[in-house]
Amino acid sequence: MESLCLLRELTDPDIKNVVSMVGNETAVSTDKGDVQRFTYDFSFWSFDPSATNYSSQTDVYRAVGQPLLSKVLEGYNACLLAYGQTGSGKSYRFLIILSVYFN
Repeated sequence: MESLCLLRELTDPDIKNVVSMVGNETAVSTDKGDVQRFTYDFSFWSFDPSATNYSSQTDVYRAVGQPLLSKVLEGYNACLLAYGQTGSGKSYRFLIILSVYFN
């Protein structure tokens, strides 16, 4: 089983970014300055397109979608769970993945 973390851009200028990602590690800072670190199979940063660690829709597809769909087409069962805030683009992201694969 694989796990991933994806961060999308913040649209409200009053919201402070408390998440950082390096490689497959995601760090969350609290108001008190404490940092909680989490390790996933993949961590995708999509907050700032000019960042060196920025992940595009294509990057996410190549890392997660393509291998998963290949296994499904080989006859394996698979489950892809998207968890996140309402309106954050979960369904859109998977529709893009499917359209890239089947076009």
